Amino acid sequence: MLRYFDGYVKIGFKPIAIYKNTKCPIGKKWNKNWSASYWRSFFEDSNDFNLGILLGDIVDVEGDTAEANILLNKLIGNVPHPKFSSSKSIHHLFLTPDQKLTRFTCDGIEFRGHNHQSVVPPSNHLDGTTYKWL
Repeated sequence: MLRYFDGYVKIGFKPIAIYKNTKCPIGKKWNKNWSASYWRSFFEDSNDFNLGILLGDIVDVEGDTAEANILLNKLIGNVPHPKFSSSKSIHHLFLTPDQKLTRFTCDGIEFRGHNHQSVVPPSNHLDGTTYKWL
């Protein structure tokens, strides 16, 4: 996990520690005053965490149903972007055009940004699914 943490920082993500096998960030102020050294310390001491990234500069776009995923894939087309699989669907990451975007849903497609986070690979879901980059 430490290697992934360092890699995410290197490409400009803001990784945070998530309780193992959950989507729950560590601490009450997980989305305030991000510090690489603070969050890195969790992974230096243990691999017993999931890994998340703070959203805001990045928006996570995800279809919440099979139909929404079909629509989302039509809308995105062949635009290259990072994406990963979770236990439920595919997450698509983009630079956000709106720094004030928090959460918005339209036609079953969820857009999550500021004040949110996404669990990212190689984390594990409670059902045993391992998040994977596609």
